[in-house]
Amino acid sequence: MVFFVLSGFLVGGGVVQKIQDGTFVWKDYLVNRFSRLYPVLIAALVVGGCLDYVGCHYFNSAGLYTIRGTDGVIGVINYNASQRLGPKTFLVNLFMLQGIHGATFGTNGPLWSLSMEFWYYLMFPVAALCLRTRTWKRLFCYNSLFLVGIVAFLPLEYDAYFVIWLMGVAAAAIRVPVRRALLWAAMLLAALANSRAWIGGEALSNALIGLSCALVICAVKNGDGFPSVLAGIHERLSAFSYSVYLFHFPVLVFCLSVLNQSSLWNSSGGRSGRFGLFVVLMMLCVTASYVLSLFTEAKTPEVRSTLFSCLSIGRDRFRRLLKLA
Repeated sequence: MVFFVLSGFLVGGGVVQKIQDGTFVWKDYLVNRFSRLYPVLIAALVVGGCLDYVGCHYFNSAGLYTIRGTDGVIGVINYNASQRLGPKTFLVNLFMLQGIHGATFGTNGPLWSLSMEFWYYLMFPVAALCLRTRTWKRLFCYNSLFLVGIVAFLPLEYDAYFVIWLMGVAAAAIRVPVRRALLWAAMLLAALANSRAWIGGEALSNALIGLSCALVICAVKNGDGFPSVLAGIHERLSAFSYSVYLFHFPVLVFCLSVLNQSSLWNSSGGRSGRFGLFVVLMMLCVTASYVLSLFTEAKTPEVRSTLFSCLSIGRDRFRRLLKLA
């Protein structure tokens, strides 16, 4: 939920600003989004799929890849991941349809939220442009039809989480100073704790997290910010955070499978020893994600420039063909 709010704040807030300034261009927006999403996604699907294949065939003594029902060793994996490694599931995830027309790929369960993000990126600019329309003729043009098509196409669950995403957009749009950042941060921590206690149900829990996170962002953005002594570290970590998001889970499951296969997990000295292994696993996940980001996320400006060049060349060729015709 925090991720949805942050995404709405950064992406949705940027859309609002460009529409208000009259500088929003669909081509630029789509190129920026695709160049940001797809290099890491393709690498995560391919590399994560390879790890799942090796783990499934050579390190599956604990059954992490082939469990069924709710008997999972890891609580998040309650399905047979080996049955989700086929080309059909790969294509479903490549086209951002996981959760709509198929499952997430392999063990990479966190991909469920990426498809939501992708469709929110399309839904919101269309909705915002429709709201800015001043004439009935334009109101019923392709933007409105596209919006209706997307909303009808997506599951109801996607629309519910879209509300959380819009809280981030609201945090970007609100200009009124919101003070007491520490108070809202405490409210956010309480909401996160409540998400594990399930008081009031999942919908209320998600709404509380989204609202309190948006209030924290408002307070920090509008002048009541926290000390920025760690800004440099945050900037470096954020440079490959998307790679961590898409890549960490296949790495984690693979490492756990290897540990189980070698009996290191059971001989690690109980809870305290496993905590040490947990720290090591965290470091491995972050390191592996960082290495992947050097070949993907760090290349986003280059990919973006290439896409713009290809579109420009394609447009020029199309115009020449029209002249010849």
